[in-house]
Amino acid sequence: MRNNSSLTDNQRIIFELTNCQGKLTWSDNFLEINFKLSCRRDGSLLVSCDPIPRSLQSNKFEMDRDSTQSRTVQQYTLTGLGPDGVQIATKYASVSVEKLISQSNFIDLELSIQYLELDWQSTKTDVSREIIALEYQIPGLECLGSIEVEAPFGKVGVAGATKVEDYRELTGIITITARPNPNLPEATQLKEIDSAVRRLLDVLSLAEGRFMEWSIRNRFSDDQIRSGVFRGPKHSSEPRYPLFSFLNLQPVVKLAVEQYTEEQREKTGLDVAIKWFLIRSQYTEIQCPGFSDS
Repeated sequence: MRNNSSLTDNQRIIFELTNCQGKLTWSDNFLEINFKLSCRRDGSLLVSCDPIPRSLQSNKFEMDRDSTQSRTVQQYTLTGLGPDGVQIATKYASVSVEKLISQSNFIDLELSIQYLELDWQSTKTDVSREIIALEYQIPGLECLGSIEVEAPFGKVGVAGATKVEDYRELTGIITITARPNPNLPEATQLKEIDSAVRRLLDVLSLAEGRFMEWSIRNRFSDDQIRSGVFRGPKHSSEPRYPLFSFLNLQPVVKLAVEQYTEEQREKTGLDVAIKWFLIRSQYTEIQCPGFSDS
C-alpha cells in the first residue's frame, strides 16, 4: 500500500483515506463535502463527512431525502480527490445514507458505498507497457502456505489464512502477474483476467465448500498501488461439505487454471451450478434435498 492509505490497528478497519474532498450528487443537485474514506475488514466502505455547514445545498439535500424516504430511494453518486491526487469515483446509485443527524448550524453525515474506484495513475504515466500486477482480496479464503501456478496469461498466486474466525472478513488473496498483450486493448485483457479469477474462485469455492467472490482488486506498479476497485462485502456461509482440504490446494488451483476455460463455463453453465449448490438459501423450496440446514 502507498503511504496515503494509512493502516490502522482498529479491528474493523484495514485502511483509510483522510482529507478527501468531493461532491455528493443526486438528481440535478450536489453537495460539497470533506470526508474520510474507510474500508472495513469485510470490504464494506464508509464515508465519514466533516460537519457540513448549513447552506442552500445542505438544506436541499436534507429536504429531498425526507421527501423520498416513504416513496423512492434517492440515487446518490460520489466523486472526489484524496491524498496524492487519488481520484475517487462511485457508480450511479451505489451510495446510500448510513447516518444523518440534523443540527441547527450543520449536519453530520455518514455514507455507505457498494462500489468504488480509486485511481492514482498520472496522465503522464504510460502504463501500457508495464507488467500487469493485480491483487484480488477474498473473504474467508483458507489456504496453507502460498501457491504459484503458471497460466496462459501469466503467473497466478493464491494465499489465505489457516484459521478463519469470521468468514466475512478478507483473509485471502489471489495475485496475477501478466505481460500486456499487444493485440488486445488493456481493458479487454483486464476483463479476461477478471474472468479467469472468477473461474478460479468457482473451483476454489467447490473445493472449500462455500461460495466465494472477490471484494477488492488492486493494481500495482513498482510496489505502488495505481488503482483499486471495491465491490463491497461479498458475504457467504461457513464451509459445508468441502471436496478438498485447504491444506493442499495446489492441485485444485492447477486444475482450475489449466483446465477450466471460459468456453467450458459458457457451454456447461458450471459456474451457475456451483453457485446454486453452495449458496445457503433461507427458502426450503430451493434448498438441495439432503443439504438443508433444518
